[in-house]
Parts: sequence; C-alpha cells; structure tokens
Amino acid sequence: MGRSFSLAIVLLMFAALFNSSVIPHVRIQGGGADVVLVIISIWMVGTTLQENIIWAFVGGMLQDLLSLYPLGSTSLAYIIMAFLLDRLTNAVRLPDWLRMFMSVVATTLLKEITLIAVGVLIGFATQLNRAFISMLMVTLIYNLALSLVAYPMVRMLQIRLTPPSVSSPR
Repeated sequence: MGRSFSLAIVLLMFAALFNSSVIPHVRIQGGGADVVLVIISIWMVGTTLQENIIWAFVGGMLQDLLSLYPLGSTSLAYIIMAFLLDRLTNAVRLPDWLRMFMSVVATTLLKEITLIAVGVLIGFATQLNRAFISMLMVTLIYNLALSLVAYPMVRMLQIRLTPPSVSSPR
C-alpha cells in the first residue's frame, strides 16, 4: 500500500496539473478529457475497495485544489464510484476492459452530476440545456478515447506494484 499511495500522489498530481493547464486549451464545445478521472477509473478495476478509496480521495482533492469547486466535491463523486464499482464487481464477474469502460462512463456522469449539485448548493448558476448535454457527450467521448490509450500503461503500473498472491502459481 505504501508504494501505491506514493505513486497515487505523484501520478495524480501530474494528472491534475495537466488537467488544469493543458486540457482547457483542447476543448470542443466546452468538453474535454479528464486525465485524473480516467486514471482513477482504470485503477479501480483491479484493486481493493480500500485502495480505490485512497486513489479517489487523493485524485479528487488534487483536482479540487486546482478548480473553483469546494475541496472534496470531486472526491465525493470518485468515492461513490469506488463503492458502486466494488458492489458491481462483487455481484457480477465481468472482463476488466468492460468494467473499465463502465467505470469511465459512470464516473464521468457521476462527477458532472455531483459538481452540478455542489454548484447549485454554493450558488453557481447551472443550467441543464443542450449545450451542457453536448459538453457532457464530448467529455465522455474524450474520456473513453483517453482510457483506451491509458489502460495498458496504468494496468502495467498496477501489476508491477501489486505483490504476487500467495495462492497464485509461480
């Protein structure tokens, strides 16, 4: 867990900085990729609930530090997704790529809904109109495309950091 936690902080810090500095310049109709969300969604596929919550909390806090939203808003969406994905994993056995796909879609939607709710609570004017739906669809497409590229790299890191199981054959 120690190496994973250190990696979470470093990797997610760079991803959050990338999200706040580069991604705003690569937007179409207001939508853009969310590197932190994609990394967390992929990481959630092959680890325990405890580790997922740590990654969700750290990634969300780092993102919130660089945004206008209150600290913890994004973490809330990511932690809820960690619990939902854990329940789904325990209920149905699905291939990792399908769980990753579902995680990216659900986390993108959940994050946007959570941020809208928090925005309304703190007084940001929020409208659910065609422009928002269009932005959400563009963001979803960006996140899915990014997840296809990032999946092999994140899973490789995850496998290298996960100690071999005692019951697994060598």
